[in-house]
This record gives sequence, C-alpha cells and structure tokens, in this order.
Amino acid sequence: MEHGDAPAAGFDAARAFDLHAAALLGFAVNALRDRALAEDCLQETFLRAWRARDRFDPARASERTWLFAIARNVVADALRGRGRSVRADEGEPRGRARGGRRPARAAAGRGGPRAAQRAASRGHRGCAPARPQLR
Repeated sequence: MEHGDAPAAGFDAARAFDLHAAALLGFAVNALRDRALAEDCLQETFLRAWRARDRFDPARASERTWLFAIARNVVADALRGRGRSVRADEGEPRGRARGGRRPARAAAGRGGPRAAQRAASRGHRGCAPARPQLR
C-alpha cells in the first residue's frame, strides 16, 4: 500500500490486526495468565484503536508502538478489574495478590498467621489458628 493510498486517518484496522494481533495477544496472555481475558483485551485494544483512529499520528509513533500503548492500558484496566471482581455466592473479593498468590497466602508471607487469618474469607477464618501451636 502506497503512502497516498492509506485511509484519511492513517490507521487501517484490518491490516493492523493482521500484522500485530499475534504479538498483542502474546503480550496480554503473558501479563494476565488468562487466555480468555487476554482475547477480550485484544478485542478491546482494537476497539479503542478504531475509536481513536483520528488521533493516530505516524510522526509520533509507529502503529505497533501505538497499539502496544493502548494494549498496556487495557491490560492494566483488566488487572485492576480482576482485583475488584466479586463472587456472587461469597460476597468477598477474589483474585490474586502480587506474585500470583492468593491474598491469604500473600498475607501469610508478609505478616504471619494473623495477617493470613485477616485476609481469609469469613467462611475460612475459623479454619486457621490465631497462633501456631508449639509442642
């Protein structure tokens, strides 16, 4: 495609998808460790790119760089949203703490059994002793 043949906005979503979707999906899967969520993020990335196509400026960044910047924001939004998601049956937040550990395990690594007990859901609090049993 010649430079003069490009769409007025300078962004061809179909061509961009063909060229960059695999790399963007790999980025999202690596960051999220969840293929289905990564696919949703890829779709959202191209939706946001399509909506912002008039703001794409090839003089400022390459198309690939621009798409990865959008994908980075979409993945960050997904990670924040995953931390806020709530199970309907428990009413407790679900998700993982930094490092991929469950919140109770992450707290146990930081502050011992009491921190783990505070981080556990209400249904699980009675399962762990407040202090380790010494014999």
